[in-house]
Order: sequence, then C-alpha cells, then structure tokens
Amino acid sequence: MKAIISGNWKMNGSKSQIVEWFESFFNAVREYENSNVLDREKIPEVLICIPDIFIDYANEIANEYNNKSNLFKVLIGAEDCHYEESGAYTGNTSVAFLKEFGCTYVIVGHSERRKFQLESDELVAKKARKALDTGLIPLVCIGESLEVREAGDHFKHIGQQVIQSTEGVDLTKAIIAYEPIWAIGTGKVPSENDINEMCNYIKDALVKIKGANKKTLRVVYGGSVKSSNSNTILHMEQVNGVLVGGGSLNGDEFFKIAISSL
Repeated sequence: MKAIISGNWKMNGSKSQIVEWFESFFNAVREYENSNVLDREKIPEVLICIPDIFIDYANEIANEYNNKSNLFKVLIGAEDCHYEESGAYTGNTSVAFLKEFGCTYVIVGHSERRKFQLESDELVAKKARKALDTGLIPLVCIGESLEVREAGDHFKHIGQQVIQSTEGVDLTKAIIAYEPIWAIGTGKVPSENDINEMCNYIKDALVKIKGANKKTLRVVYGGSVKSSNSNTILHMEQVNGVLVGGGSLNGDEFFKIAISSL
C-alpha cells in the first residue's frame, strides 16, 4: 500500500506562492531522482489541498510539472465541500465544481470546521458520501481535544466519532485522517505508541462495527508533522500516511516529508 502524503494549506496561498511551491518541490524531485534508484511501486501518493479559489490555477501548474516528472506527481485536493451537488447554498462549494476543476481528493470534517462551523459527525458523513458519489476521495478527519485525552476518554470519543463520521461511506475508498486536536499547529506530537495505538484502534473499530477489511483500510496521521519527525511517523505499522498543515506550505520541506516514506 502506497503512503499518502497530503497537505492542508488552510486559508493560505496565492498564485505566486503556488508557482514558487511547485518550482521548489520539483527542483527537489529532480535532484533526488538523479541521485537515487527508486522503485516506482513505492513512490507515495502526493497531494495538496488548497483554497477553492486557487484549485483551477494550481491544477494548471501541477499538470505542467507532472508531465515533466518521471516518478513524482502532485495531485490537487480541496479543503471542504458541500453535501449537495447544487442548490440555494450561498457561498458553498459543490463537489461537482471540484470535480470539474480537476480535484481528486477533498478534506471533510477537519477539526477547525467542527469547531468554528459546528459541523457534526452526521454532516461530515453526508459530505464524504457525496464526495464518493462524484468520484472524489474524502479524507475524513477525526480527533480528540486535550481535555478528552487527559480525562482518559480518547478511545471512546474517537470510536464514536469515526463510526458516525463514516456512516454509509465506502471504506475501501475513503481515507481516515486521525488528527489529535491538541497536536495541530502546537508543535506537540503524541508518542510513537500513542499514534500507532490510536490508528490501530480506529481500524479495529471499523472492522468490528462496519465489517471493514483491516488490510485495505487507510488511516493517516496529522498534527505538527514535519520533516524532522515524518520518517518515524511514516514507518509506524498502522500509519498509512500523513496530513500536513504548516509543513506543506513549503515545497522543499513537503518533498522531504514525502521521501521520508521511502
């Protein structure tokens, strides 16, 4: 199973930054490919999820660079979507729009949307189902607060959240992104055992409750991931990739994270 190296730019970026990012990323790609013998089957799936307004432009730049690259390609994803394909939903973005502009992935249920837009597990599941119906792959985010973790209720909380947030979702296609809220943008990273244990727990819960195949389930970790710790995280037995925040804004840094999966 290929590792998934995904970035979430959040409300950051510009056209010039996108150009700079791709130049930096693919300069690093060329240098690395010229000095290493690589197995195509092990090259990770690389994507950046960016603000909707830049998706079309970023896809144009991505296609230009991807066509020149031998092994590494960069896909473009979105940071959110609506659960309806069209309608009177002012200011929202339909999965049909995302698909038309070349998106392949979409993040749903990020902790910031759960907090600031009060999104429920049920709403997240609706978004994930709509994404799959349209041919996009959803990264379904789940995670516990520091209060929940310190109270010792993290397994119960995550178990309920992942089951409810994937109601009716095809787990052979969707990706689960475990992001402990207390580790996002704080520089705090759970221990190796904490990360591996929780990712394993998530998989076991989906196997037990939903009859999923553990071998095909994909769970990625997010929360203060950077090149200095990504090698350790990406080689944990139960971790299938990473969802990177601030570390994804720099192309060279993001490439270092990507190759740490090899």
